Amino acid sequence: MINLREIILQYPTCLSDSKRFKSILSDYYPGEKRMINLLTILLEAGIPDRLSSSGWDDLYINNLIMHINNNYGIMEKYIQEALLIWGSAYNLVLPPSRNISFLPYSQDSVPKLTKIITGTVQDFDIIEKKGGYYIKRYKGTDEEITIPNMINGKRIVGIGEAAFKHCFSIRRVTISEGIEVIENSAFELCVSLHEVTLPSTLKIIGSETEEIAGAFESTKINKINLPESVTYIGPYTFHVCSDLQSIKLPDTMETINEGAFYGCSKLSEIIFPKNLKIIGDSAFRVCHLSVVKIPYGTEQILGSAFLDSGVTEIHIPSTVTKIAYRALGLTEFPVVYCEHGSEAMKYAEKNHIPYILT
Repeated sequence: MINLREIILQYPTCLSDSKRFKSILSDYYPGEKRMINLLTILLEAGIPDRLSSSGWDDLYINNLIMHINNNYGIMEKYIQEALLIWGSAYNLVLPPSRNISFLPYSQDSVPKLTKIITGTVQDFDIIEKKGGYYIKRYKGTDEEITIPNMINGKRIVGIGEAAFKHCFSIRRVTISEGIEVIENSAFELCVSLHEVTLPSTLKIIGSETEEIAGAFESTKINKINLPESVTYIGPYTFHVCSDLQSIKLPDTMETINEGAFYGCSKLSEIIFPKNLKIIGDSAFRVCHLSVVKIPYGTEQILGSAFLDSGVTEIHIPSTVTKIAYRALGLTEFPVVYCEHGSEAMKYAEKNHIPYILT
């Protein structure tokens, strides 16, 4: 069967020219003349627009089949085969009955690319890894870049380790939909980078390796919106992002890893994840915090988590069962708001820290 999806991904502009579309298909599938003609007819009938809009419905399918059957004399079964090919190209599947609308694939399928952004091998080296293709290295010098989700016909799912490291000229970055991973050091020492737009498909920032340099370490990012799809932020992700002022962490996150915001000296506002369990070593060390409210359900605050961060008051719920040495500082302790008998109250009493029962 013709793999129309691959053709569209490799030649996205072919949909705007039916002659070029037909020519490309003929080159790839010289023995499929009848189906190529039918696919071209459907293209000219506006199928791509209907597939990507909410107007695709049973009545339209039925009318379209009837129209092609009456005007071109093509048997219904071939029309349905062509519809199946078009649907598959857009991550949709046509059920056995033409009286039922197209249905999306299961959640286990590859996410649909809502917009294909192509790049070239002149600007990007790519590498195949488990899960798909990653950008290995950026070779350009632009100040503003859009990181593509398609290079040389290959679907890009990740930005590899140190892919943009030391790219001093970059000021703004937009990462295309479909990219799911940003590895360690990806943008480390991009000292001019101050604005990043992340895709809704992003799941992981950083890697679980011995490499401690964070994905955005030592950049000039002043704000960043983390999509709710993000479940993991690796150690030192925003280390020494000295212009970052506020951050809202996705509710899907359970751990704020070691040094994640260490040295974010202007960071004055944090919105913690609702499902937070662990605040790692030095996670917010040397920040510019004042009032900190740890969400209910958090279980651990590890060593030096808020050391030298200017915290004047911190609210710690009774669910916290471990507060490590120096977690709240060394000499200038904040006022601790806590419940009677909680680990926070015991920690405050042991370390001679003022506390208020709530």
